[in-house]
Amino acid sequence: MAEQHPKPILSRLNLTRVVGQVPKAKLAEWLNAPASTRKATLVSDVIARISSSELALRWFFSDFRKETALSGPDIETLLGITKTERLRWTKDGRLPVSHLIEVSKYGKTLEVPQYDALGALKAHDKVAEWREEHAREARKARAGSAAKAAESRQRNRAMREKTREAIRQRVASWAATGDIRLARTMELAMWTMWANRWAKERSLLADRARKPERRYEHIHAEMELWKLKHQAVAILARSGFATLSAYVPENPHRFRFDLCPLHLDIFREERRGGLYRTANEFFFDNMDEIMDCHGCVVNVNEHYYSLYFLEVRADGIKDTFSFHVPYPIGNGFLPDFASLPQVHHEHDEAWEGFRFGRSLFDDEKILFPESDVRKRMCELMRLLDA
Repeated sequence: MAEQHPKPILSRLNLTRVVGQVPKAKLAEWLNAPASTRKATLVSDVIARISSSELALRWFFSDFRKETALSGPDIETLLGITKTERLRWTKDGRLPVSHLIEVSKYGKTLEVPQYDALGALKAHDKVAEWREEHAREARKARAGSAAKAAESRQRNRAMREKTREAIRQRVASWAATGDIRLARTMELAMWTMWANRWAKERSLLADRARKPERRYEHIHAEMELWKLKHQAVAILARSGFATLSAYVPENPHRFRFDLCPLHLDIFREERRGGLYRTANEFFFDNMDEIMDCHGCVVNVNEHYYSLYFLEVRADGIKDTFSFHVPYPIGNGFLPDFASLPQVHHEHDEAWEGFRFGRSLFDDEKILFPESDVRKRMCELMRLLDA
């Protein structure tokens, strides 16, 4: 029976390198050549034989399966496939792996597959079939995803409509007092709460963003939401339905300082002596002395960490809304801080939301879209500020 000619795709392989991976002694034994024959000659003779005979080709790659194993890039070149396709077909077992090798990358040890060359040659005629099969599965998956997306949109629309109806009933209960301005004030306070949560959400998204443009987009949206919140707080404070208090923490002021040469030497000498303290710890432990020092420069931002506390409530209405505004921001549009009664908060330091609230739960992002929050707040502020 006549032997078939080797497949034309063999020309895509660097056969000199692949065959050269087999030790010289094994090549000589396979060719029945003298052991003294130069390796370059042996490699050339092997290539000539496997290039002219399909049987010899299969025999050689079967005998030296591990030595002639191909790397990922070799397989991609040989079969004309992408890296994604290679990984997909490796995972489902269609591309036979000869063995794994360990390589160090990014400080980790990774196991990298080396492919059976003969198996890869056999797989060449099946690539088109595999691609078509994957395309069918992808189309089927897209159709299924589209159906699920349509169901989700319909379900979300129903949930939003149910939420809007609940809000309408809540606003109607406020309006039942007969004071439309009170109802609008309470509604503005409610939407301000959601704006506050959206601002926190945008802050978290900015921290998680990998691309700079996405990060700046979230930061910009966060700043816009904080600005909207503060505009609303200013209107709420003038509404007649809000009370303002001052929250002053144990250390309300922020200090920025440059130590004089003498105090800087003392600080450095302490650290060299084994007393490790941060510059801030050194400053607060010696604050009176440093404040009186003519060489040290100390700038004090008074009440930098203090907060305005605004609470919206009305007789006959069980709902209440409360907000914190940093003193450096609220000082520009809220009453004199010193004239306000102080409020004391018992809070859990582990809960970050104590001062500025929490971010959004997943379902809340659907029920209270950011665009709806912004739109309704602007409408109410226009009505209340008229």
